[in-house]
Amino acid sequence: MTEKKKSIPVTILTGFLGAGKTTLLNHLLHGEHGLRVAVMVNDFGAVSIDSQLIVGVKDEDTVNLSNGCICCTIRGDLLNAAVQLATRPDRPDFLIVEASGVADPVSIVTTFASELARPHFLLDSVLTVVDAEQALEHILSREATRKKFGAKIEDFLYTFFPSKQAELYENQIRTADLVVLNKTDLLDADSLNVVRDWLQDIHSNARRFETTFGRIPLELAIGVGRFDPAQIKSEARDVHVHEAGVESDHHHEHDHSLVFETFSFTSSQPFDLKKLRQALITLPPSIYRAKGMVYLAEYPDKRDVLHVAGRRIRLTVGDAWGEKESKRSQIVMIGSHGGVDAAELETRFTSALAVDSISQTESKPLASLLEWLRTGISSS
Repeated sequence: MTEKKKSIPVTILTGFLGAGKTTLLNHLLHGEHGLRVAVMVNDFGAVSIDSQLIVGVKDEDTVNLSNGCICCTIRGDLLNAAVQLATRPDRPDFLIVEASGVADPVSIVTTFASELARPHFLLDSVLTVVDAEQALEHILSREATRKKFGAKIEDFLYTFFPSKQAELYENQIRTADLVVLNKTDLLDADSLNVVRDWLQDIHSNARRFETTFGRIPLELAIGVGRFDPAQIKSEARDVHVHEAGVESDHHHEHDHSLVFETFSFTSSQPFDLKKLRQALITLPPSIYRAKGMVYLAEYPDKRDVLHVAGRRIRLTVGDAWGEKESKRSQIVMIGSHGGVDAAELETRFTSALAVDSISQTESKPLASLLEWLRTGISSS
């Protein structure tokens, strides 16, 4: 058996918060590829949410790496867990690594290109998902700064004082050999052309595919061919994540101009839908992303899935709670450093819980999908 046959191909799935990575991953897992696919998921908070949203993979083929960033703080955990997958008797045919939305993929690529990983893995592809609406907001923000201060000042500010999202967006895109422009239905034709030009300027050599709901052909993500680590920019920077309210004495060599904080809320008491909606639409702009499982008093028999990405909120009715499963809400939020007020968020969501007991609340039918827009968040 040759070395190539021994190696497990790896696709790294990256993209900023709310871009649609998990949706795309589920689409790939349900494709007719005939492979035993293992999945490694990096949740950005202390509560594992992403791993609960993955369907169609056996438990033993899913590895959750939570409460840290696989590009820095738990990078060793990533390598150890990957090697364990590769050395077990029933090793998978393919591995997909879904990175946290705040992870810089450069270090992840370096991990799988290391001497310890090379005997087991072949880096097949780096796939970056881009939210079209979020990308446009980023572009318009830079243009507004340019109009206000001029091109030279804007370039200076961007180079030496980059925004938390700007540098990460572009690092993720530059690392990819395939950029998936997702949620294209949210933009008109002119706006979409602006985003296309921006992507071309950032990484003209990357393949691109435009879609909605993360739907891409299997052949674009699985069995693509060997990824060339030489394309990685040496000056790319990493991102570190802190749990809100938790002090960390961890120091490393990564640049900390990009720092995020997370907050987790868990309760076995159901939410009141109207109160929850109000709590969500008035979330401060410093909260970039939220996702989780929601237990609603109005619909107690089903597990509802919450996604907050930018200004958009989506609550989807999911499957019934399992017989041995505890009914409870689990929500993880991520925001800017200093912009995650743990005490305020705890009060906000506790106040949205239903006052009446579940037995006193009449179960009401809900639409399978509820969508709202946050107030105070600019529209593209």
